[in-house]
Amino acid sequence: MRYEYEARSRCDLVEWVVPFFKQGDFALTLTFKPTFHQNKLGFQHSFVWAYKTIGHYLNLVNRKMVGWHSSKPKRRLNYFGTLETNSSNGLHFHIILERPTYMKIPKHESFSVLINEWVGMREGGLKHAQWIEPVRDVKDWVYYITKDLDSSLMNVDFKNLELKTR
Repeated sequence: MRYEYEARSRCDLVEWVVPFFKQGDFALTLTFKPTFHQNKLGFQHSFVWAYKTIGHYLNLVNRKMVGWHSSKPKRRLNYFGTLETNSSNGLHFHIILERPTYMKIPKHESFSVLINEWVGMREGGLKHAQWIEPVRDVKDWVYYITKDLDSSLMNVDFKNLELKTR
């Protein structure tokens, strides 16, 4: 029964998120440095800190790509992300991020901006551990990034969620 509920809530979440994105948007996996989760306050605190860190990253990316318009809620990039752990309790985010049509920077520089802003942060991961490419199938990517969800949806980054119609 529990599995059935989790599967249904995941499908509902996917169906809710998919219409806000399109093919060609950014698919990202961003890892935190291996020592990020090792703190005195415990693993749960790492999740809170990870959400704050990704929020800061999104602010930087919005400012770089959209410019001063990023302070206006209508101009912020659509974002949906989930936080996961690997077998050694390392944290990483799976993200789908809107590729804006009104970029401040040249389109060919967008991937390097996404990587450099993350790697330049103190908590960001190593350059070779990041993965970014255009989304080929939005529904498949959203299904993939929600693979570890349970019924609590604790892994979904609702704090930084940005979804608006284009």
